[in-house]
Amino acid sequence: TLVFSLLWSVGGCLPGDSRQRFSSMLREFCLNKETRPKTVSMDKSVIYPDRGTGYDYVLVVESKPQWRPWHDGSQFTIPPDCSNISNIIIPTQETEVVRYFLDLFIRNSSPLLVVGPTGTGKSA
Repeated sequence: TLVFSLLWSVGGCLPGDSRQRFSSMLREFCLNKETRPKTVSMDKSVIYPDRGTGYDYVLVVESKPQWRPWHDGSQFTIPPDCSNISNIIIPTQETEVVRYFLDLFIRNSSPLLVVGPTGTGKSA
C-alpha cells in the first residue's frame, strides 16, 4: 500500500507526461536494492506491473495484495429504464479512478475538491 500511496499522493497531481516519468522512477527505485534504504525490503509483488504505468492499476488488498487494471470494459451496461441518453455514464479508466477516490474520501468523511476543465466528468 505504500507504493500505491506514494504513486497517487506525490505523483497524482502531475500532468500525463510527468506521471509516466514518475511511475518509471518509482518502479526503478523500489526494485533497485542499491537505491532504496537498507531497512526497506520489497519484492516484485508490491510493485505494479511493468505494462503501462502505475496509474493504470489499482491495488486490491484481499487475502494478498494484487494490482489490477482500473477498467477492463466489462462493467458497461445500459440501464433498462434509461429514457434519456444524456443520463448514461460510460465508464472509463478516469471515471473509475475518480469513483474510487471519491468513495474512499466519503467513507472516511474527508473533504474533497474535484477540479478540472469542463466536460471531464467531475459531476458524474
